[in-house]
Amino acid sequence: MENQTVIAGSRLHDAIILAAKAHKGQLRKGTDIDYLVHPMEVLEILSSMNADTDLLIAGILHDTVEDTDLTLDRIQDIFGENVADLVGKHTENKDLTWEERKQNAIEILRIADQRYQMLILADALSNLRSMYADYQAQGEQLWKRFRAPKEKQSWYYGEMKNAMAPLARQADCQARYEELIHIYEEVFHS
Repeated sequence: MENQTVIAGSRLHDAIILAAKAHKGQLRKGTDIDYLVHPMEVLEILSSMNADTDLLIAGILHDTVEDTDLTLDRIQDIFGENVADLVGKHTENKDLTWEERKQNAIEILRIADQRYQMLILADALSNLRSMYADYQAQGEQLWKRFRAPKEKQSWYYGEMKNAMAPLARQADCQARYEELIHIYEEVFHS
């Protein structure tokens, strides 16, 4: 058991270093916050839901293919097919419009297994936590930083929360799902 823990810790360490290098110099949209804060928060949220090591690694790397030069093939070479599949499923096709990308993400989420829903819950919750903090400071000015206005953001996150509703019945996920609902209401309906 101890050897498995060391191996899992080493794989997590390698994923964090890879994400740090891939996202180097990137900032969170409209802020001066280092982008790496987001995948580290996703890691923390997944950890609080008792996610397995591959899912934790996918959480760390979830935006790398979409937003950096890192490829799915490289992720698969280093971390295996399971991690690459999770990251690949979460990677949006930037050739599509915002609406098409988000509708596609919602459709995938509706039929996804629990592990993938956990990944999306962690990502969405981290994003909503940031939005909430910034909304407290900036009010309605916050929405100017996004490609889609508040109403469309509300639609997207509302559909995501509905698609992830099965997680409300999972003991390990229930608290994070309830937090997502609470923050969603605070950001979009307060």
